[in-house]
Amino acid sequence: LLEAKSPCMYVGPEAWTSGGGKDCVELAELLGIPSMRTSNDCWVDCFPTSHPLFINAEYTPNLRFPRGVDVLLVLGHFMPRPGSAKAIHVTTERSEISKGSAAELPIAADPRLTVRDLIAAIKSMATTQRLAALAKPRVEEVRTFNASMEESLRAVAQAAWNNSPISWPRL
Repeated sequence: LLEAKSPCMYVGPEAWTSGGGKDCVELAELLGIPSMRTSNDCWVDCFPTSHPLFINAEYTPNLRFPRGVDVLLVLGHFMPRPGSAKAIHVTTERSEISKGSAAELPIAADPRLTVRDLIAAIKSMATTQRLAALAKPRVEEVRTFNASMEESLRAVAQAAWNNSPISWPRL
């Protein structure tokens, strides 16, 4: 993760149920990792949807953003097809590890404890300045992407704003 050029974090319900939500946010902020939920029908927002590093998308190898993902960290959910990305798959469900797609690094463990260990390892391997230098441009890229998506959604909503019956986006 520390050497990744374009990492992405895919956070699932096991991360939330293990109590690792705050730890996932800390890891994302530490390295400026764009983070997404596992699916639109997930029963819980596993990564805070209001967080600046949250991307409202599901991971696919042809993502519009972030492009060229080289390391995919999957925490507490099934493994999506990683494409050319090296995948780190963390889950307590041993039968789910690499079930649909192979992971470069499969880890059968509690997502919260694993994330805490990753944070400690990363902090021990890099200076605060290096971590800030990695995170800052990534955070800015996510902010820019999210702003453009918000503008696109606003434009679509305004096109049907005065429809009758009232449009869903207006609600």
